[in-house]
Order: sequence, then C-alpha cells, then structure tokens
Amino acid sequence: MLSTNDYYFLKLRQVYRHCPNHQEIPVSSQELAGIFVCTPRNVKLIVNKLVEDGLLDFRPGRGRGNTSKLIFYREFDSFLLLKTEALLKEQAIGEALELVKEFGEGTEADRFLVGWVNSFFGYKKLQAPHQEAQDALVIPIYRTITTLDPTRVIFDSDAHLIMQAFDTLVKYDAEREAFSGALAHAWETNGSYTEWLFHLRKGVVFHNGRPLTAEAVKQSFARLFDSPHRWVVDDIDVMEVKSRHALLFRLKRPNALFLHFVAFTPASVVDTSGISDGFVRFSVGTGPFVLEKITPDHCILSAFDAYYGYRPHLDRIEVVRVSEYFKESLDGSGQLFMNLGEGQLPPFPTRLGQSEARYSGTNVLTLNMRKKGPLQNKSFRRVLDRMIDREALLALGGIRHEIACGFPFSETAGRARNVNASTLSSAADWGQELRDAGYLGETLVLTTYQRHEPDAVCIRETLLRYGVRIQLQILDWADVPNPEILRRTDMLLFEATPHEGVISLFDLFLFEWGFIYPFLDPEHRHRLEDYVNRLKNEEDPAARFREYKEMEQYFADEGAMLFLVHKIIDITYDSSLEGVAFTSRGWADFRELWYRHEQVQNEQA
Repeated sequence: MLSTNDYYFLKLRQVYRHCPNHQEIPVSSQELAGIFVCTPRNVKLIVNKLVEDGLLDFRPGRGRGNTSKLIFYREFDSFLLLKTEALLKEQAIGEALELVKEFGEGTEADRFLVGWVNSFFGYKKLQAPHQEAQDALVIPIYRTITTLDPTRVIFDSDAHLIMQAFDTLVKYDAEREAFSGALAHAWETNGSYTEWLFHLRKGVVFHNGRPLTAEAVKQSFARLFDSPHRWVVDDIDVMEVKSRHALLFRLKRPNALFLHFVAFTPASVVDTSGISDGFVRFSVGTGPFVLEKITPDHCILSAFDAYYGYRPHLDRIEVVRVSEYFKESLDGSGQLFMNLGEGQLPPFPTRLGQSEARYSGTNVLTLNMRKKGPLQNKSFRRVLDRMIDREALLALGGIRHEIACGFPFSETAGRARNVNASTLSSAADWGQELRDAGYLGETLVLTTYQRHEPDAVCIRETLLRYGVRIQLQILDWADVPNPEILRRTDMLLFEATPHEGVISLFDLFLFEWGFIYPFLDPEHRHRLEDYVNRLKNEEDPAARFREYKEMEQYFADEGAMLFLVHKIIDITYDSSLEGVAFTSRGWADFRELWYRHEQVQNEQA
C-alpha cells in the first residue's frame, strides 16, 4: 500500500519533476499549501515527514521576503516506477493502476505498467514445484467489486461472481422458463402453495468442508430477514427442519412463485458458522469456485475439487479492476472481455472471437416522490417524461440499442407514453406547462455513476432548454446506493437488468437499497405490495404477464419511473478460448470456459 508520505512526495515532485536532485528550489508556504491542498500549518507537518523519510531537505526562509528552499533527493520518474513495482509485488493491482493513471502519463512507470498489464491478463499456465500445472485466466473489469455477500448484492457484476462461488436450492433458466435441481434434488408443495418442502442432496460440502444440512440452509435463509433483500423471505412464517436433508417452508400467504424466490441470487446458501477477512463476512459457499481473495479491486477464484456438480475446466480465475486509462493498451492475447459499455474496446486483432450481442439492460430514470418539492406533483413528473428526448439518448451510440417503452418483454404496454419533446411545442409552451404543474424554477439533483454520465448530460441539456434546472451528481459505482445520497437526490439514472424473469422485476421494485423502492411514497408502496401479492398468487404465466404489464403501466403513468433506452452486450475473447456463453447476469459462465491447446489436423489432399 502506498504510504501517505509517498503520495505527498509524488504530488510535490511532479510539480518540480524537471528540477534535478540536490538543487535549491525557492518555494513559499502558499505554493506548498496549493500543491498539498491543505493549510499552511499542515504544510509544515507534511514537509517534516518527507524530510524524516530522507526524500528531501527543507530550509525555511528567515525574515520578511526570504523564501524557503527545497532540495530533492529522489527523481520523480524513478520513484514512481519503484512504488509501482512495489504495489504490483504486493498484489495491490488496482492501487498501482490508479497511481500510474494519476501521475504516470508518458513516464517509464506508464510504459512498464502497460507491458505488465498485457503479460498479466489472459490465459496462463501456472506451475508450482511438485504439482500439476494449472490452467488460469485473468480477466480485466472496469468497475469495483462492491460486495460478494449474497444478501447485500446490488450490481450484476457482483451477482455474477456470487453465482460462481455459491449455489441456490434450485436453478431457474429464464430462456426455457424452467427449474432444475441444485442444492435440492427434489421439492414439493401443497395445493395452496403455502408449504414447500425441499429435499437436499447428500454429500454436498461447503468450501471449508462443513457438510450441507437442512439446519445450515435454515440459518443461511435466516440472514435474509435482516437484510435489504428481506422481501425475498417476507412470506416465510416458519422454517422447519424435517430431517438432516429435508427443510420445510411454511408461508404466511400463498406464493405460487416461491421457486423463483429460492432460486434468486440473494437466496444463495452460505455457511454462517465462520467469517472471512472482513470484506465479505460470509464468503463460504458450495459453488464450483472457492473465493480465495476478495478486495474492491481484485477477486481470486479457484476450482472446488469437491463440487457436487461437474468441476470447472479452468483451475483458477482472477478478476482485476483496470482503469479505463489502460484499456487501449490491452492486446487481447488469451483474454476475455465483457463489453459492458465503459468506453470503447481497443481494436483487437482478427484472432479474437465475439459473441452474438444480446439484451443487457434498460436505462431508467426514477423520480423521488418522497422528497419535498415539485416531483411530488404527478403533473410535473408527467411533463418531464414528455420532455426527455429518447432519440438524442439513442444517438449517443455505443451499446445503446433502441428506445425503451418498458422492459423488453412488455414493450406494448407503453408505446403511447414516449413522444419526443421536440415534436410537441415551443419552449414558451413548455414554460406554461411547467408553471401549471407547479414548477417554480427549483434546481433538481440528478444522480448517476460515471458510465451513465453522457446520458445524464444529454438529459440535463434537454431539460434546461425547456426551463428545468438540473444539477448533476456523478458518483463512484459503489457510492450511489448510499441511503443518505438517495434521500437527497431528486432523480436517479441507472441501468435496470431484469435478466431472471419475474423475480428480477420484484427485486427492481422491492429492493430497499435499490433505485425505485426508496423513492416511492407510502401510497405507491402500498399499491406496489398489492400488485406483487396478486402476481405471486397467479399460477397462469399469461395472466401473470398481463398483471405485470398493468403494474408497469401504472408506475410509468404515475411518473415514478421513466424508460429511456435499451442496451446490448457482447463478449470479446481469444479464439482459442472455448465454452464462452452468457449467464443470466450477462457475463461468461466461468465454469464452462476452457482453452483449446491441441486440435485435429486437417488431412492433406
């Protein structure tokens, strides 16, 4: 880890990088305070620390008009390279990347790191003494890992990693709309869908060797009652251990969709008997991969030899966060890239393959009806919906695919709602509509994270043109779900990813740390609960689809959520990498990946 003293030295030495060592450099305390972004008093503390570390000497000026003198003992470029190499040796990869991004453009450290990145990522053959060689794949991502605790998961990238290390009772295939056994090999329910009995597989063990039992599953589900995903277990009244390998759920009310609930990622079964290093408290599962290391920038997964299903082909997977600063430096050799829209991928050579593009998610703007102000007026929310220019958003390009009128499987529910503002009336007419809707020129805060900044800027410019003042708040990926931030914001722009059927729609609407439920006032929350209970009671898929469309239409008409554009995703990979296929979360399934080292030669004519 880079020390605070080393960081301050780099900030200072960068300013005077062309000054040689051992040369006196005149400097004032005001100049140093500007460099360190601190008070003159703190300047003395910082400089004294740097002197103690032997990085420089400082000779304060005596008397009015006499400037102080700095004397450096370390060159900027060599010091930055030294610290970069040290961070990489400590496996602090994310920190090294960020350090060079901030200080290293055009330096030897920059060139060194570009070479290191290309040698680090991709396929590797790991050989330890007296052990069989291991097949490993190191994958770059461009966003932080926020949590790998299933009960706290928010983002799809985190959920995908969870799916590699944890299992649910049953699996749901959204494309086939079918369930299959996972930790439970069989299940049954009564006629009223108020009791569900699951029969667990025998011989299944957690990664720490502890056996999977009905009691262990019960304790895992109990964690959900005190989590932001508590809606998953809201119907459960009693969990009864019937035997070592049989668990009965008694529900408070009928739920014909209960299999969807126990198949959902937050319901993944974890071992609650121990804790890990603190980043993720419950990091022991039963899945095909074992979590060996978890930090916000780095995750290591190793194949679990005792997995009850079939063992992964690759022995080790590493996922490392990379700054977009280095994206164009990647050469693609032996690599795998999930194109999630964070900038453009570099022009890889033709040896790389590419998956067929598929639906990634839908950009949605949610409006805070709980915050006092104009957004509590339904008429104003409806005016904003009509103002937003979806064609302009689509024109931003990239992975934006088509204008959204709802989620893809319910598009017909809302086409009449989405009319471009540019086809309606003049700015003066909009001004009158805004006044009629109770808008008096207040500045509204629109919050989003970096990858959606272009869309947020486009929305701000459109609304400003018609007289609505918008202040953008662009936050880091992990900071957006903060309850205090959500309480203060007026609008939130995010990508909704309902990949797992009806249950993922429930999650979008009901998740307490999500981006819809926190903005709903009590009246709309009560209406939501009514819709959800009706959906859970509906056995017929066609009738359930109609019920959902009605719910979606209601919240769109209320201006609670404004649909913007659909997005697509693809995977770019080295052509020698086989088994590349999407999971429900839009990533490659790590368990299926393998490298083709040999192949049958074509016969000569």
